[in-house]
Amino acid sequence: MEGTLCFNAEAPLHPFESCPDIDVRGIPLSLPVIQLKTIQHGHGGGGHHGGGEGVGLMIAGGYVYRGNELPMWDGRYIFGTWSTSHEVPNGKVFTAEPRLGEVLEDFDEVEFANTPNGQLNSFLLGFGQDSEGEVYVLTSDTQEPYGNTGKVHRID
Repeated sequence: MEGTLCFNAEAPLHPFESCPDIDVRGIPLSLPVIQLKTIQHGHGGGGHHGGGEGVGLMIAGGYVYRGNELPMWDGRYIFGTWSTSHEVPNGKVFTAEPRLGEVLEDFDEVEFANTPNGQLNSFLLGFGQDSEGEVYVLTSDTQEPYGNTGKVHRID
């Protein structure tokens, strides 16, 4: 699936009309908890900060927060976007209350207290989670996965 659409690998712009209930190994499939609109592809819904305009070029899936450092985020889904531009590294991080099978239209952008503008100021590559449930953001100052600009940031 791509969001709540049934992804068709042979014709990506033409999703299947119905989705299977199980995968090729017989494991039950479940609907995603959120679906968003990207700037580039136009899938899904909008959000507080974007009003349907799209949240970024590529969505980076994350984790449901289960840590102890941020009790107000308990149960919230943390996710982000790679960047809103190919030229300028400006990945975004968001939190949302998961709602099974609904198009997400209610999410909040995370501001970073340790940067002058509150922005991540890097390309967001992905997320990690430790055994205590704390979430980490993986970033790079370059678009490609090489070099020595990669960083791991703990959200706290």
